[in-house]
Amino acid sequence: MNFKHSVIISLLLTINFVAAVWNPDAGLIYKYPVSTITTSSTAVPGEESLIIDGIINTCWQSSNAYPDEWKTRSYLNILLGYCTANPTLCVGASNTGDITNGEYYDGVVVSSQLTVSFSSPKSCHRVGVKLSASTASVIVDLGTGSSTWTQLTIVASGNYQFASSVCSGSAITSVRVRSSAPFTIEEIVYQAEGTYEQVILDLGSNKEVGYITGNFYTENSVNSEVSISTSLNGPWTLMGVLNTSFWGWDVANKQFDTPARYVKVKTNMLDVDWAKAQICDVKVYSQYGPYGPPLPATPNPRTFYEIHGVNGIFGMDTGTYSNNNNLESPIRFKPVASHIRNYHEMCWDVMWPSDIPDYTAMAQGQGTPPQDWLNWDTEYQEWREAGMKIEMAIQFSNDSNWAQCAYDPAKWPNPYQNAYNYGYAFARHFGPTYGNNLADWVAVGNEPWKYPASFMSTVHRGMSAGLKAGDPSIKVITSALQADEPEEVNAPEGNYIGTRILEQDIVNFDGISIHPYSWYLSPKGKPGATWPEDRRSYMNSVRNLIRWRNANAPGKTIELTEFGFDSPGPLSTDECLESYWHDPCVSQEAQGVYGLRALLKFAREGVDRATWYNAFDNEPDGELFDKSGLVGARPDWSEKMSFGVFRSWMKHYGTFRFLNVIKEDSNAHVYLIGNITHRSIVAWKPVHYDDATSSPVTFTIPSTLSTVPASTSGFRFSYTSTYDPSTILNAVTTSSNQWTVSITRDPIVLTATLLPSTTSTTGPSSTTSTTSTTGPSTTTSTTSTTGPSTTTTTTTTTGGSTVGVQTSKTFAKTEWHNMYYLEYLPVGYGNGQKFPILIFLHGWDERRSPSISNLAVLTSSPLATIPYLIHNNQWNSILPFIVISPQTEYWWDVDEIDAAVRIAKTYTQHGNQSRIYVTGVHMGANIWEYVNTDLTKANSIAAIVPIATASPPSTSVFTPIIQSNLPVWAFHDQNDPNVDKSVTQAWINGISTTVPTPILTLTNTNTHTIWTTIYNPNPATNPNYIYTWLLSK
Repeated sequence: MNFKHSVIISLLLTINFVAAVWNPDAGLIYKYPVSTITTSSTAVPGEESLIIDGIINTCWQSSNAYPDEWKTRSYLNILLGYCTANPTLCVGASNTGDITNGEYYDGVVVSSQLTVSFSSPKSCHRVGVKLSASTASVIVDLGTGSSTWTQLTIVASGNYQFASSVCSGSAITSVRVRSSAPFTIEEIVYQAEGTYEQVILDLGSNKEVGYITGNFYTENSVNSEVSISTSLNGPWTLMGVLNTSFWGWDVANKQFDTPARYVKVKTNMLDVDWAKAQICDVKVYSQYGPYGPPLPATPNPRTFYEIHGVNGIFGMDTGTYSNNNNLESPIRFKPVASHIRNYHEMCWDVMWPSDIPDYTAMAQGQGTPPQDWLNWDTEYQEWREAGMKIEMAIQFSNDSNWAQCAYDPAKWPNPYQNAYNYGYAFARHFGPTYGNNLADWVAVGNEPWKYPASFMSTVHRGMSAGLKAGDPSIKVITSALQADEPEEVNAPEGNYIGTRILEQDIVNFDGISIHPYSWYLSPKGKPGATWPEDRRSYMNSVRNLIRWRNANAPGKTIELTEFGFDSPGPLSTDECLESYWHDPCVSQEAQGVYGLRALLKFAREGVDRATWYNAFDNEPDGELFDKSGLVGARPDWSEKMSFGVFRSWMKHYGTFRFLNVIKEDSNAHVYLIGNITHRSIVAWKPVHYDDATSSPVTFTIPSTLSTVPASTSGFRFSYTSTYDPSTILNAVTTSSNQWTVSITRDPIVLTATLLPSTTSTTGPSSTTSTTSTTGPSTTTSTTSTTGPSTTTTTTTTTGGSTVGVQTSKTFAKTEWHNMYYLEYLPVGYGNGQKFPILIFLHGWDERRSPSISNLAVLTSSPLATIPYLIHNNQWNSILPFIVISPQTEYWWDVDEIDAAVRIAKTYTQHGNQSRIYVTGVHMGANIWEYVNTDLTKANSIAAIVPIATASPPSTSVFTPIIQSNLPVWAFHDQNDPNVDKSVTQAWINGISTTVPTPILTLTNTNTHTIWTTIYNPNPATNPNYIYTWLLSK
C-alpha cells in the first residue's frame, strides 16, 4: 500500500525502580512504545502522534475520502496511473495514459468506445468518469469475461461533470465506456474495495502482542478491523472487528500472544461526503493488557466467608432504623456475608466540613445539627447484633449532581485540619478501644472522584491521622482508588492512587480500597458486564493495585469495597434496564455464578475483603446499580438466585480458603481449597454464561493429596444451589496422579484426602497450637509441610486440667485462627466414666477479640452465668457435666458454633459423645440455626436450651430439627424489652411436629436477662431446673 503520510515517533520509557523507593506508578503495566506511525491520510499533518499520546480526549483524524480524495488515493482508485503502466490494456483512443493520471484537464477523444481491461479479475465498489459528450449519452459497462456486460445506472453527458455509481461483483475483468457519437473523457476511476482509512503502528521490533485497546469512534463508519503482522507487507492476523459507532474504548484481545511488529487499524467507512476516521489513545500490550499477567498464587489466610461482605445503607432501605426482627434487616445477610458496609453520610453529622461532630449529644438523643432525629448508634447496634463486622465509609463529594454530601473544596477552609478533626471525633465515638466498638473499619471517602488530586491527598492524610489519633485500634482504609490508569499530578478529578495517596499519606492507613466491577466496552459501544475471568474485564485491575501495594505499602490490606453484577429481580415484572451510557445487566442465573467465580478469583489474587454491592435492589425496574442486589426491591425483598448460590457456598465451604492454583488458563480454572483438616478442588470453565457446554479437563494432583479422591462424586454450584449444590455422580476419573473431570461454567467441587504424613499447609510461615483434652499424658509433635516453613504443634492433656476448677484453653478452629474457651471438669473425671458435655454460648456483652486474657469477662460478668457461677464457687459440684464455655468476637454463627462442637468432640476418652448439650443466651441461642443447618449437625446434639433467642428463623424449612427428633426446651420472657417473644415462638411453631414436642416456657419478669435465674444450679430454688431435664435426654 502506498500511504502518503508517515511520521517518526521516538518514545523512550526508562523505568528505574528500587524497592525501598516510593514509586507512585508501581501498579502500571506499560504499553509497548511505538517508533513509527503511518496513516492513509491525515486532516492535520503532524497530529498523527495523537493516536498514541495517552490523552483520552485528543484524537487523530483522517482527511475525507469523499467527495473527491478517493479518486487520487491509489489504494482506493486502482486505475490511478494504470493506463500509463499498462497501455496495451487501455484501448479505444490515443494517449490513454491521460485518462488515469489523476489530472482532470487533459482529456482524450474517443470515437465510439474505450475499454480498460484488468490483468486479473477485480471486485467492484464504485466506478466514476469525467467526460463531455455534445450530442449523445455515454454508457459505462462492466465486463465479466467474453461478451458478458453489465450496464451501470451511471449515465454521463456534457459539461465535463464527474459522475459515479456503486457497483458489485467479484470477477470484473474490464470497464467499457461507449457512445453512439464521439466524446471526450478526462478521467476514469475504479474503486475495487470499500472506502477505508488506515493506520499502521510500527513497534520497532517484534513483540508478544495479544491485547490492543483504544477509542475507535468514527461517525459514518462500519467498523474497525485490528490486525497484526511481523512484516509491513503481511500476512496480517486479524485481532478483532470493533464497533466504531459509539464514543468509547474497545479492545481487540486474543487468549494468547502472537509475535508482531506492526499493528494495523483499518476503519471501514461509509461513502459519505466529508466523513473522517478518528482514533485516540491506542495502546498495545501482551495478552493480559493493562492489567498484566496473574500474580503468583499464594495461600490466602482468610476464609471465603471472612472475605465476603455486603453493602447496605441506613435502615436497609426501610426509611427507619434497622430491625433484625424484620425481613428487611442486616441479619438477613448473615448466611452469606461476614461484614456489612454503610455509606455514612458526612452531611448527616455536620453542616460543613469545618464543623466538629458532637456524637455525645447524638447518643443522648439530641440528634445532629443536620438531622435532629438521628442516632447512628441505634442503627449500627442493630448491625452489630446481627453478628456482622461493620465498615463505615464516610461519604462526601464534589459532585452536586450526584452525592448527598456535596462539599466543594471552598467549604473546607483548612482541608487537613477539618478532615483530622472529623476523623478524631469519629474514632473517639465509634472506635473499638475508646469508643463504643461499633466500627471495625472506616473508609476516608467512598468515591470522591470529583476533587482535585492534591486536595484528596490532603484529606486522606488528615482524616486518617485523626482517626488513628482518636483510636489507634480502628482500621482505616482509603477511598476507592485504582492503579492502572494514570492521571496528571494536578488532575482536577480522578481516582489514580499515584496522585491521591502520596508517601506521607499512607502512614495511617491499614488498607487500600478499589471498586473493580467486571465491565468492558460492549459491542454496543458502552460499558457492559462480562464474565469475571475475561481478560478485558476491569475486575483484573485488582492486580495493578496489588503491585502498587507490594512496592509502596507492603502489609496493607486490599479492600474490594464494591463489586457485583446487575440482574433482573426475583419477580417476573422486575426488569434490569439498559441505559444510554451503560449495559450492565446479566441474567439472574449468571449473577449468582459470576458472583461465586469472582469471589474465588479474588481469594486467589490475595484480596482481603470483597464486599458485594448491593444488599438489595433499589427499584423494581432500574438501570445501572439499581438491580445489583442479592435480594429484590422493597416491599417484596425476595431472594435472588445469587443469594442462594452464596448461601450454599458458605454453608459448605465458607470455612475453606484458597490454597493454590492447580491449573489456570483460558480453558479451565482449577484451584486447591481447604481448611485445617480438609482439602477440596474447585474447577470451572472461565467462559460467558451463555456457554453451557462441558469439557473434560485433566490435571495433576498436588503431592500432599492422595491420588484417590475421597469421593468420585462432585458438587456443582449453579443458580439452583440455593441451600446445597447438585451432586454429580462419577464426576472424576483417575489415572496415576492425574484426575479428569468434566467442567462447565458452574464451579464443581471435588473432595480430596490429605495424606497422613502431611499435616498442613502450603501457606506462609505460621505456628498453630491445638490443645485438646483426652488423657493424662502430654505429647508435642512437629510435622513438616510442603510449603514455606510451618509448624503445627498438638498438645494433648488429661489430668493436666484440675478437676473442679475452670481452666483457660486454646483450640485451633482453623489453620489460621484459634478459639479460646473455659473448660470445667466435673468431680470424678478421669476415673474411667464418660461424662456428658454441656456447651454454654454467651450473649452479646461478653464478645471480645480472641485471646486467653479476654476470657476473663466470662468469669467476671454475672450475665455469663454458667462460667461465672463456676468461677465464683456457686456451681453445683454434683452436676456431672464437662462444661465448655467458648468465646466469640462477633456472633455465634454456624461456623463459630461448629468450632465449639468440635471442641466437645475432642473429649473422646472421658466425654460422652452421644450426650453433647448446648445452651445459649441472646445471640448464643443461635444454636437453633446450627441444628437446622443439616441433619448431621442436628444429630450431633443431644438437646438444646435456647434462652431469649435474638435471631428469627432465616428459613421456613425446619427439616433437620424435625427429622432428628431433637429435644428442645426454649425460654423467653412475655414482655422482653430487647427481643420480642415472637422470635422464639417462630422457631417453636416451625418445629411443632418434632417428637418429643418442643417446650416453650414464657417467664413474666419484664426483663431480657432471664437466664440468670434459669441457670440457677440449686433445684430447691429453681422451678425450671434444666439440668435434670438435660440429663434425661
